[in-house]
Amino acid sequence: MKNGKSLTRKQKTFLLSKGYNFKDYLCIKNTSTFQEFFNRKTGEILTIEIEGVDMDGRIKRKNA
Repeated sequence: MKNGKSLTRKQKTFLLSKGYNFKDYLCIKNTSTFQEFFNRKTGEILTIEIEGVDMDGRIKRKNA
């Protein structure tokens, strides 16, 4: 596994908005479509898809 990095301010507020305690997590992957965090206490990897972008990297658009 790669070494986890400290969270940025945006990542901290992102985790808080999702209901997670940011003090328990390290960032291991940050892409345009998803982010992966490593939980320091449990060892689990948390993957969160970024809203507005599907997993293919295309921006989701609402039909008008």
